[in-house]
Amino acid sequence: MKEEKSAPAEERPRPKSKSLICWLGILVAACILAEILLMKACVRDGGEPEPSGQKAADGKIIGWQETEGQEAEPSETPATSSDPTDAGGESLREPQEIQEPSVIGHWGYTGYLDECVQWTDYESFRGCDYDGDGRTDRIYREYRGKELCDYRVEFGNGEELTVTDCYDTGFPKVQHCDLNGDGRQEILFTLSYLTSTDPTAFGDTALYEWTQEGYREAELPFERQEADGHTYCLRVDYTSPEKYRMLATVKATGFQTEVPIAEEAWPSVESWEREPADEVLWRVSLIQGENGAYLECAFSLLGKWVESEIIADVAERDGVYRIEDMRAVADSEE
Repeated sequence: MKEEKSAPAEERPRPKSKSLICWLGILVAACILAEILLMKACVRDGGEPEPSGQKAADGKIIGWQETEGQEAEPSETPATSSDPTDAGGESLREPQEIQEPSVIGHWGYTGYLDECVQWTDYESFRGCDYDGDGRTDRIYREYRGKELCDYRVEFGNGEELTVTDCYDTGFPKVQHCDLNGDGRQEILFTLSYLTSTDPTAFGDTALYEWTQEGYREAELPFERQEADGHTYCLRVDYTSPEKYRMLATVKATGFQTEVPIAEEAWPSVESWEREPADEVLWRVSLIQGENGAYLECAFSLLGKWVESEIIADVAERDGVYRIEDMRAVADSEE
């Protein structure tokens, strides 16, 4: 029996079903490639559709937006966006944690205080008129490094005053009042240190008066801790007439007050009897009294160990600031 020879490979007929599958595969691949090329042509900058319209000189795309029931109006759309969306319009970006304002948000900050949104107190510096001329005044803070910064009060009329060499961790406050009766506002700039373990041990104060040359710093009737610094002190001598009691004597005026000491605080303050102390002016307020405005200056006695203070009322008399009254109070009495 003879064997039938098969036809040569080049002459062998191809099955029709396989040929059809091959063409379909090529067609699908072509469609996928076309879709990829189309996507690349329409997508830019991290996967965002190219906005239609004309690019302006400032880098924005000038396009048109239509609102139902209204004629089309021109609109400006940022040229780039960092929030890609899916086909349904939902954001593909991972939700980011919003940083809450902090009480120390101004530390290390350079800029206008009314723009320091990371600070909880920035709004208190908005729309201020410190010199009373009806114009808005602003405060610029410049962080210089090494825990130091400067504050510049920029008045709406173009005048300026600068408080230099301030500690970065201070909390600024600006008060204003006509203390000397010349019809111009004095500017009282203070820094408190509320985050310190003993806030009463630190404080900076600068009082500025208006002169023909502009605002100049006035001298208060206290000793400066440093010749060119902003920290004022009250020199106090302490003696102990008996256990758990201290007699405080202000050297400059001779004012005396007896301070009771709690038993648990006595070991911490007993040694204060050996040498005078420079109690810091840590809080200042402008008060409008019946006989005119004055400064209420607070000095804590024996630091954080007791709740007693000496309050000195300071007023301007004949071009000089003088102590008008001095009294002792407990913190609970304020």
